[in-house]
Amino acid sequence: MRPTSHDEPGIGPPWPAWTAKQAEAMGLLCAECRFDLRTPGAERRLAYNIPTQPDRRRLVCGDCCGNGLDELKRLVAAQAP
Repeated sequence: MRPTSHDEPGIGPPWPAWTAKQAEAMGLLCAECRFDLRTPGAERRLAYNIPTQPDRRRLVCGDCCGNGLDELKRLVAAQAP
C-alpha cells in the first residue's frame, strides 16, 4: 500500500467550506476591522491573539495591531517594576 498525496481523494468527503457567518462565530474575523483572517495570500495581515480577558482569544489582523508590536510593548510595560 503506497502513501497517498494530499491531491488525491481520500476515504472521507472533503471538509465543507465555512461561510463568513460561521467564521465570525468561531472568531476567525479580525475583531477590529472584520477582515476574514482565512483569506489566502494575505500574509501582511497575519492574525495575532490580543487577549482582552484571561483565557479568551481575540484575533486581530496585523494592520489593526501594529503587527503585534503594540501588544508586546503593553506586556513589557506591564511586567516592568
